[in-house]
Amino acid sequence: MILTAKSMRKINMQLLNVAFATVLFFAFSCFSAEYFSDYNDICETQTAIKVCEKQILAAKSQEKPLTMRWYKVAGYYLDFLYDQNKFTTLDQQTEQLIQLENNPDSFLIQLYYYRAKALSAVGRRTEGKAYGLKAIEMLKKTVDAFPKPIREVEIANLEYVYGDAHSAYTLLQNIHNKYKRIQDPILHLEIQSNMAHIQDKLGNLIKSQQHRQHAFFWAKESGNTHYLAIAAGNLAYTYNLNQQYDQAFTAYQYAVTLLEKNGSFELMSRYYLRLIELTQKLNKPQYTKQYCSAVKQSLLPPIAHKTYHEVKNKYCKAK
Repeated sequence: MILTAKSMRKINMQLLNVAFATVLFFAFSCFSAEYFSDYNDICETQTAIKVCEKQILAAKSQEKPLTMRWYKVAGYYLDFLYDQNKFTTLDQQTEQLIQLENNPDSFLIQLYYYRAKALSAVGRRTEGKAYGLKAIEMLKKTVDAFPKPIREVEIANLEYVYGDAHSAYTLLQNIHNKYKRIQDPILHLEIQSNMAHIQDKLGNLIKSQQHRQHAFFWAKESGNTHYLAIAAGNLAYTYNLNQQYDQAFTAYQYAVTLLEKNGSFELMSRYYLRLIELTQKLNKPQYTKQYCSAVKQSLLPPIAHKTYHEVKNKYCKAK
């Protein structure tokens, strides 16, 4: 274990105090999230990842194929694979599902969205873009297909990835203003996280860090450990870009500790790569060997394999 329970609580409070101060003017009492990821209807929020996946697949197997309930659970599984960074499986699943005839529009847009994400993650960005644009086009024609605010955020995300960053940011601002009174931490987490991604792309790192701190606050409010780990990792990423290396190192350690608890090993491996690089910047050789042993190429998406080899060859070879 990298952090003791005592030090973890201290780090948690340090990160949360920064985030809370940033969003105090904007906060309100939050209840259970109305737009929480749907697969949590099947899995409890703290269920181990492997157990959750088995529960979703078991629920899907109990439904009659191609019924509305079957499509709903199939959608849960796509949500799960994307959230857990299981992009190879997501690629396989979306490739199979897209071959089905007469998919409902609501499911098809979700399918196009995840097909775009999966293809980009496995290094086939041009093919992914085609599906991303299909999802955007379908949404504009059939607004009712995405009745939930979180779906509007996903479309803004596609606009950012495959379209114009400035337009995507404006869209997210509009979504925020439209739903700011909705007491849903997951929705606000997604809005703030995507705003941060865009500001990173535009080079506005101070503004990005503010959005990351907002996102961390909302992740904490959600009570979902996995989302809190991702928010901490994203905050660490922006700290790193802003050359705040100590804060980045602490936030990545915190994220890894949370992910270790529920078995999110794919995402842990990505964070280990960042931690290895930070051990060099901070002159912490006592951690380098530990993280070099922990990172696994087999758990990384293909798009990260180049970085894996670069980091391993540069920092992890025996001296």
